[in-house]
Amino acid sequence: MFTIFMAALFVVIAAVIAMVKVPPELSMVKKILVPVTAVVGILIGGLGAVSYNDAGFCQHTRTIFGTESSTCSTGWYFSGWGKSTAWPHEITVANTIMVEESGESVDTAFVGSVSPPHKLRLADNWGGDAIQVTRFAIPQDQEQFIKMARTFRSPERLINTTLRPAVTASLDSVANMFTMEEYYSGGKRDQLKSEFKDTIERGRAEVRQISLNQAGGVVPSRAARYRDWETHYLS
Repeated sequence: MFTIFMAALFVVIAAVIAMVKVPPELSMVKKILVPVTAVVGILIGGLGAVSYNDAGFCQHTRTIFGTESSTCSTGWYFSGWGKSTAWPHEITVANTIMVEESGESVDTAFVGSVSPPHKLRLADNWGGDAIQVTRFAIPQDQEQFIKMARTFRSPERLINTTLRPAVTASLDSVANMFTMEEYYSGGKRDQLKSEFKDTIERGRAEVRQISLNQAGGVVPSRAARYRDWETHYLS
């Protein structure tokens, strides 16, 4: 809106100068000043109508005409003297020791979430620190992208209210499926990673633990050496 006002102001000034009578010796100055002032006004107004989208970003644009649009292509686009919000193509949520060692943060690293290692508690109450890096790709289809942008309004709100809580909840949920002995001695490290990936992609799992005694009977009240898992992914 400010650019439109300034553009109109310069155009009006140019029109006023064109109508003002000046001495013959200043006529040449007038002839130069009128088009220069008009061109400056047009350029100011035009720059408010277009913006540039950097590589690796999508733009959610709201124009002064009340319309919404999006672009994920690199280059100039019509912003309609409105407001644009930049969304990265991919958002990273990380738990890493680099935060403590190098002081990396969201501001110095990338658009995303950088946190210290996440504190986990396994099924047998042993604890540990988990480091992970998860990358989320935002939808680039116009309809889906605008729906996401309307819901969360900014990448920061998407990260703080949905992505980071989803990652930490998934870590906690998967950790409850394994004991410390299973993780270190039972060869379950790769399975834990696979379960975490499935949980991120498909949602948190509803897990029911079934403990068996030596004879194969169910012992619902206490843990035993033999354990099976029934996993149902929640939509």
